[in-house]
Amino acid sequence: MKQTPTVQNLDKILPETTQTMEGETFELMYNVQLNCTPVLSWLMISCIARFTDSLTEDERQSLRDEATLLFREESGSTFEERLSKSEKIDTFILEIIRLNTPHLAGTYGRARKDFVMESKTGRYQIHKDDLLCTFVYAIHRDEEVFEDPFKLKMTRDRKIIENQNVCFGSPLVMEPTANNHKCPAARVMINVLKMFLAHFTRCDVNITSDVTCSYTSSERLACTDEPLVVEKFVYKE
Repeated sequence: MKQTPTVQNLDKILPETTQTMEGETFELMYNVQLNCTPVLSWLMISCIARFTDSLTEDERQSLRDEATLLFREESGSTFEERLSKSEKIDTFILEIIRLNTPHLAGTYGRARKDFVMESKTGRYQIHKDDLLCTFVYAIHRDEEVFEDPFKLKMTRDRKIIENQNVCFGSPLVMEPTANNHKCPAARVMINVLKMFLAHFTRCDVNITSDVTCSYTSSERLACTDEPLVVEKFVYKE
């Protein structure tokens, strides 16, 4: 995060923070979460919707079981270690970001010179100052990469999903730098979503609205066609 232009000088950005690394880190994480809130809220709603309409009961139960292990304290195992080993939860979150990405278009820029761009569908003449951008929606649904790309599948190879995921400005596997447009909070957001899902599996919820996402509304692209309506919500430890 410190390599990115906006957070290179924490003393100027966070003048009121305690002058310790721990204090600066907490303040920085708070600001990261505050700025990520809109995207996180969309993705959380997508998690609820897809958990409800895109999984079998066996798949839902497997996520509940993994969440139970996550919250169970074990000797010699930290919570962070258990979270990193929650493969089913990780797969579900990666699929949510792939299918319900909150960004249609990603990194963009203008061509610095004329050139010919090679693609799967042909060769395209690009002229200087032409505006180019990544079409995230299409990249995440490439039929040559993903089988049944419009379906959430818990059996997908997580490495393939990560390699093809460009929701955060650059491939998810790429480390963020000051120059590659990669969101420095990507992994933070993913861990927050994993924690959200783990807690959600412990909830007794009665959803009364239609959770279908047809991608026909630009205002609700990442969630559901209709606002989510919940009649009952009980958290069970």
